[in-house]
Amino acid sequence: MRIGDFFSVAGPVDALWLMIGIYPGLIGILFALSGNPVSLRAGRLAFVVALFLLARGLLLVAGYGITGAGDGIAFAGAGTVVLLLLLLQRYWLLRTSAEEFCSRMEFAGRGLLMETSKAAPGLVLMQTGRQQQEIWYRELLPRLLLVCLPSGRKQGKVSLLLMWLGKVYPSPIPHPRIYLKGKRQ
Repeated sequence: MRIGDFFSVAGPVDALWLMIGIYPGLIGILFALSGNPVSLRAGRLAFVVALFLLARGLLLVAGYGITGAGDGIAFAGAGTVVLLLLLLQRYWLLRTSAEEFCSRMEFAGRGLLMETSKAAPGLVLMQTGRQQQEIWYRELLPRLLLVCLPSGRKQGKVSLLLMWLGKVYPSPIPHPRIYLKGKRQ
């Protein structure tokens, strides 16, 4: 058997669509199986799908045209998914409990010199001076939270909070760690 037996003339196109389908599924499986606090972020998934769409656009320029109605529908559908994910980029799925999330938000508030209070079930208020931010969360399952974060466009403590949350709740993809000699912790 040869590779050509599996793919038609549009082999790179078929392989690209296969990767677009496999990648989010792989991320979802890693997220579900992770025992550590991790996050799924709509903005990051949008970026990856947009990269796949860019690769498909380059294949169009290289001479691999639209191979059928399915290819065109998939291209338009993936573009729509990117737009929807960009609209939802303030929403994160976290693999943690509500109590742990609230305690980490209180820790972050102390570090950023912000007053932190739990105004209602599922709502954390963080304020400093005249600036007040609401962080909404809903526990979907045990150890699965849907969190709506404030917009990161504002400068200052809110952007620092969002960067800190990105470090505390990383992506489920394993990251290699490089230790320099004598620096292992």
